[in-house]
Amino acid sequence: MKLLTDDQNYGMKIVGRKALAYGSLLWAVALAAPCQFAQSVSSQTEIADVVKSPDALARYLKSSRSVNWQALRAALSVRFTDGWVAPCAGTFPAADEACSVEAIRAENPTQAILAIKGRDIAYTAESLRFVQDASGQWRCSGEVTVSERNAKSHHQLTRLGGKPYFTITSDRSQIGGGMQETVEQWFDLSLREFAPVFTHTLEGNESRWGFGIGRTIRSAAALTQSQGVEILTVKLNVRYDGVGLNQEGQYLAIYEWSANETKFTIRNAYFGFDRKSPMSLPDFESLSDLNGRTNNEILVRYALPGLRKIAAGKDADAKAWLRSILSRSADTPEKRELLNLLSHP
Repeated sequence: MKLLTDDQNYGMKIVGRKALAYGSLLWAVALAAPCQFAQSVSSQTEIADVVKSPDALARYLKSSRSVNWQALRAALSVRFTDGWVAPCAGTFPAADEACSVEAIRAENPTQAILAIKGRDIAYTAESLRFVQDASGQWRCSGEVTVSERNAKSHHQLTRLGGKPYFTITSDRSQIGGGMQETVEQWFDLSLREFAPVFTHTLEGNESRWGFGIGRTIRSAAALTQSQGVEILTVKLNVRYDGVGLNQEGQYLAIYEWSANETKFTIRNAYFGFDRKSPMSLPDFESLSDLNGRTNNEILVRYALPGLRKIAAGKDADAKAWLRSILSRSADTPEKRELLNLLSHP
């Protein structure tokens, strides 16, 4: 038998120690892996349990500083999109605290909406709707996420003839884009789906600088019922904005929802609140929608009385602005009238 030298013996000791250390590491990994797997299973089991009722989910969100929102939304059968941002119990500073949860309850059918919010600096707010079936089981029927970057959102439950309606008011302003807007969404809670059946701008403004006529709008919607038809009466106030422009308008529209429809549909529109002078339905919807990019031709038509004063007046800056606006407008009778007025000193 060949004896090992001292150097060879030392080398074997090193190799043995490394093997022992590696073996210990493998043993540690083997011990740790089941723990990590068990923790993952525990988290998934916990989520599966808390989504079984709105009350259980509310307690879980209130007590958790960190929520696996992707797993939670999957358990609720709510799609997780890349652009979605957690309102609370998240992984970034604006959402690093436990959630504030309010349960709003309604009947016909039995249901609960969880209004989920975070800190004052939270980016979003979340509304999750649960509906209870005849067997007493709860299921999530949908969710709505709104922005809270610029202002806090608000919600309200109202009823009409026993039917529950839910409204969410939120800020959709485009900072830097020349538009500020507060929007109100209406949800019919008697329906299966949790989706808005009517949306309108409560207040807002759009600045077009030298490229068009701006406007500031305010509106209010009132819900009534007549002969089985639900009616939303919308009053709209518009102030048209521009250099030297001082023109306002009042308009009114009637939206109805019949039994065979899926949302409110505009039926009539009027100049003024007295309902004496009909106006174009598309024009009303265009004037009331700041996101619709209303064309200059419509704005010139409705701001015409104020534009006439500019064209016939002495304000050089206002006239220069008006010429710029008209150069970007298609040929219409209103444009020709204003150009004629501008041609006279």
